[in-house]
Amino acid sequence: AGEERTAASPSMCSFLATSWLVANLTYVNFFLRPRGPDHTALATLYGFSFVHNLLHMTGEWVSQPFIDAQQGLVALYNGEIYNFEALAGSRHHLRSDGD
Repeated sequence: AGEERTAASPSMCSFLATSWLVANLTYVNFFLRPRGPDHTALATLYGFSFVHNLLHMTGEWVSQPFIDAQQGLVALYNGEIYNFEALAGSRHHLRSDGD
């Protein structure tokens, strides 16, 4: 039997991506953080603001957003890919099951 979650307990990560000028991401994140209380990352890149709050459930946690500065890419993801090893094959080195 696992830990029982209540309506007030977090059940998933949260993230925000916006092109609006946000003067205080920390304030905005006050309302998002309870959904992912284990780790928070804030970033402002390419005219966008990004916030990710992690709810750590399994395996090693990986900080988001994922950023590839060389290609100008930013990604946020909320979910789990169960066949990640088959999808990655030998093309990519995965650091954890959170990559």
